[in-house]
Amino acid sequence: MSKEWPSNKKIELHELPNEKLEEHKKYFEKQKISIALELIENNFSFPFPGITRSAIDSINTFHEEFPEIGPTIEEVLSKFEDNEIKLTMGNSNRNVVAIPIKSNNAIHDSIPLKDLQTNKQTPPKLKLLIEIDSILTTIGNLRKIRKNKK
Repeated sequence: MSKEWPSNKKIELHELPNEKLEEHKKYFEKQKISIALELIENNFSFPFPGITRSAIDSINTFHEEFPEIGPTIEEVLSKFEDNEIKLTMGNSNRNVVAIPIKSNNAIHDSIPLKDLQTNKQTPPKLKLLIEIDSILTTIGNLRKIRKNKK
C-alpha cells in the first residue's frame, strides 16, 4: 500500500507526538531508499553541487581536534571538484552517500546527502533525496532530545 504525502501540507515535526514521528520516519525512510535505489541501479551521475557551510565548519572543527584522523576540507573537496558524483549505499542499508564518479570507496570518499548543497541546477530527484535526508536527520535529533528529557 503506497501512501501519498500531501506536498502542500506543512508539517511541524517538533509538534508531533512520538507515534506520529515514528510514522513519518518510516514513510520518509521508504521514500529515501526507493529513490536512492532507482538512482544507484540506473547509474545516474550528477554535477558536484558543493557542500554546505555547516559541513565545511564541521570538517574544519573535526580536523583541528583530530588532525591525524580526518582529512582537511581541501582534501575532501579536491576529490569532488571538477568531478561528477554518484550515489551509493554507505555503511548501513539506510545510509546513502555521494562519492566521486570514479570512486568506489564509500568509507573514505563519501559525503552524507545532508551535507550537499542544492541550487537551481540540482536535479529534482537528487534535491528531493537531500531534502528527505535532512528531514530524517531532524526526526533523529528530535527523538534524541525527547529521549534525553525522560
